[in-house]
Amino acid sequence: MSNVPFSEATASAVKRALAFAEDGNLFGVLATLGHAMGLTPNAIVRSMLLRALATLNDAKGLRSLLRQCATVDPKIPEMYENHHASVARRLAHRASLPDRAVQTDAFVNCVTFKALVNTVDDPLANNVLATVGDYFGRLSAQEAFGGALPTTGRDADVYSTRIGSHCVKLRNSGGHDHKHYLLFFLLEPGLVRWIAGFDAQDVFLDVGANIGKYAVLAATTTGVRTYALEPFSTNFDALVDNVALNELSGTMTPMRIALSDRTGSAKLRYTTHVPGQASQSLVSACSGDQTTEPVEAARLDDLIADGTLPMPTRIKIDVDGEEWRLIDGMMRTLCDPRLHSIRMEVRDSPENQAAIRKIEDAGFVGASDDDAKNLLFLRRRRTIG
Repeated sequence: MSNVPFSEATASAVKRALAFAEDGNLFGVLATLGHAMGLTPNAIVRSMLLRALATLNDAKGLRSLLRQCATVDPKIPEMYENHHASVARRLAHRASLPDRAVQTDAFVNCVTFKALVNTVDDPLANNVLATVGDYFGRLSAQEAFGGALPTTGRDADVYSTRIGSHCVKLRNSGGHDHKHYLLFFLLEPGLVRWIAGFDAQDVFLDVGANIGKYAVLAATTTGVRTYALEPFSTNFDALVDNVALNELSGTMTPMRIALSDRTGSAKLRYTTHVPGQASQSLVSACSGDQTTEPVEAARLDDLIADGTLPMPTRIKIDVDGEEWRLIDGMMRTLCDPRLHSIRMEVRDSPENQAAIRKIEDAGFVGASDDDAKNLLFLRRRRTIG
């Protein structure tokens, strides 16, 4: 593949990318190389650029690839300096990484690319960043779960992802673009890494399970007893289908119920009956809103007290804005030392900020996980003396 010709415009873009690298500007490198991919119809050149993006922290590998691209300007490789690792860490810090003593390069890079994807409007550059970010997410998952690098394949409407010795299957029922499945490891790398720490002695409660992506991941890969709560009927039907698809009836229990600060009948407001959609919200049972459906709501403390649910050791919460209601209904659960950790997506509001303080007052320490809105709360260790 040596001496593959670039057009003048593509070579100029590569030269600009290396200038950005010399300045330690990873964003400039990514955006420019992503744009360069759109300047050439040559499939081999496009492949080389994508490989270059995937080796940003490998000085020798990137230099070798750029040498192959330097037929227009042989001085291009000489401009390269290996600032990428430090720049990636600085960008990752700006993206509100968790305050932890240990971070793997793969995880840091995945979070960095995820942050960049959310700031780049150009579709081509966005696709390149997302693809490479997902690659780093797979590396991070490999470190967490062990085994070979996770891979994803498709058979009709079923996407199968191999993680270690396990296979996670998800059916696309029409609600998500196929990239939502193919880029699985880019979306929530912190959540994937947290799940990898579960074991068969845990009890996992997934609140707002949607179609069950992460509940299925947990039950399949760790054998954890899983309870997946999803109130929206369209999502719940897809969730039940994914449980059956993965043969998890003995490990995973789907439940159509909404956790809240009170127990009783309610209505769920929705925008569209498409599987995978989120942003539903609870309203009064007497609401006349036409875009609602009836649902049972309950306090988590009540469900545990009456034996409907066992005491969880791990809880994931993703309820699109009304986290505070759920927290108000689980204060006894929060204070139970058997609850090890909580992963919660939080929409910013005064009520939710108060809910965060309640979690911390119950003995947890929270930090942003893979972006600013995804928080991981770990129970504070007791000190002696």
